[in-house]
Amino acid sequence: MKLEKRTSSPRKHVAVRRELPPEVWDAILSPFRWDAHYLSKFSLISRHCHHIALPYMFAKLTVACAGAGRNARSFLFLIRDSPHVANNIRDLTLQDTIVSSSRRAVEMYSRSRETTASREATTFREVTTSREATTSREATTSREITTSWRDLLFGDHIEQLGQMLQSLPGLQRLTIRYRPSASGYNPVLKRSPSDSAAIKSAITAKAVPLRYLLLDVSDIKTSTCIHASLTYILSLFSTIDQLVVCDLPGNVHCSCIPYEGKTVKAKSHPWISHPCYSDDHFDAIFDLPGHTPPQLSIRSIDFTIVPGLMSRRVVSKILARAITSSPSSSPPPTPSSLKLWCGEAAPPEVYSELIDAYGSRLGSCDINLVSSICHSSSVNALVPPSPGRQHRIDLSSCTSLTSLILSGVWDLPKGKTMRTSPDASFVIVDILSTVHPSTVQHLVINLVMYSTLVAPTIKDLRDHAYPMINWRDFRRVLEERFSALRSFTFRWTFPMENDYSEITLDWMQETVDKELRQWSEQGVLKVELATNR
Repeated sequence: MKLEKRTSSPRKHVAVRRELPPEVWDAILSPFRWDAHYLSKFSLISRHCHHIALPYMFAKLTVACAGAGRNARSFLFLIRDSPHVANNIRDLTLQDTIVSSSRRAVEMYSRSRETTASREATTFREVTTSREATTSREATTSREITTSWRDLLFGDHIEQLGQMLQSLPGLQRLTIRYRPSASGYNPVLKRSPSDSAAIKSAITAKAVPLRYLLLDVSDIKTSTCIHASLTYILSLFSTIDQLVVCDLPGNVHCSCIPYEGKTVKAKSHPWISHPCYSDDHFDAIFDLPGHTPPQLSIRSIDFTIVPGLMSRRVVSKILARAITSSPSSSPPPTPSSLKLWCGEAAPPEVYSELIDAYGSRLGSCDINLVSSICHSSSVNALVPPSPGRQHRIDLSSCTSLTSLILSGVWDLPKGKTMRTSPDASFVIVDILSTVHPSTVQHLVINLVMYSTLVAPTIKDLRDHAYPMINWRDFRRVLEERFSALRSFTFRWTFPMENDYSEITLDWMQETVDKELRQWSEQGVLKVELATNR
């Protein structure tokens, strides 16, 4: 029997099909958006694969550094010399992290193949040299290079931020995080940015639209004015869909105009004094060169926990002036929204001017009063009175308001009684009474109440807990101002020991069913009760 010798044909390369539509490639590569290793390998198959993978590789980029890292020009050179990278950056985070030579080293390297042109295979790699190396997804997937953002944000090279934005035509989201105290590096500004040529030439830069901007820059020792820096940063944008203000320096003051007024001490930090600026003093500051807020359209503002009364007042007034000066001929495509965080260190009226600036454009408002509902009369002393400013939150100008969320924490201190303290619903009812009639369709009341009751009985709850809410005034304002409600969520938390949780919940449910029966019968009421601590 004669055996025939078979020779196997050489293995052929399977060519990547170029004619696939973009939608198919998006479905293939989207699940690997956070897998830098996979995308890097795929990009090296061919020039065409590299072109397809590039938008996914650099769509979200984090540029981090230590406080003593290289200057921000390193990143500027990259996006200037590699437009194919810059054009694909959609989400950029600039942050200073805890980095040292003994823990982590971050380097940039270029990988090229014969099938890929020079500069077309630029990739980032993070080299970990620490025994405590983090394994979080963000750390392992972010493409990072070392640089320094101190001078870029609040120093002599602040104009580079504008240059960077001009080089990123596809940028949609920008996050700026700068907490130098975390790395033991807490710089002091050398001179006022208002005197630099960068601030004076800010108006020459073309403002860019942005979907999302987050500012988280705390613990900066401000020996000089940073009003101009904040104003300059805002002037770089024509529109911002969502602005999130997390942390700012606790005492943002302006030293460009001598201040001879009085100072106040916050109750929560009595060792810190704040200049008690009047509205006239702010007007004088805004008239200075480099201090005038730009014309800016902001659809949504989210104030989270920003420490310090001074920071809140400054930022609130800058944003209010910017919004007021924006052209009224180009209203936002959707109603604007505000999310405000108040508290003892920042009384609610600090945001009054910002609310008035939006006026009829405000469609949604979320106000977290925190503990300010317990001492609404005492915190007003921190802000000097002004004829043009209310000592409360007034929503009467918001004629297009359709959604309102009010939250507060009411704590009855030991030694006080209901007769010497306002009830837990006092400030909330006061704000509700300013709402324009028949406009709000969605209302959420989130109330947390603490008391000194121990081992309460039904009689104790009726005698001591029931008066904490002025149910009569609450019902009255709902009937007068909220006839167009489609949904009404009432969240009531009354922390109690586990042994008395069930009896307290039963009493709370019985009380709500009785006092808010009208809205329950209308089918708009949703009740959420809790007693957990």
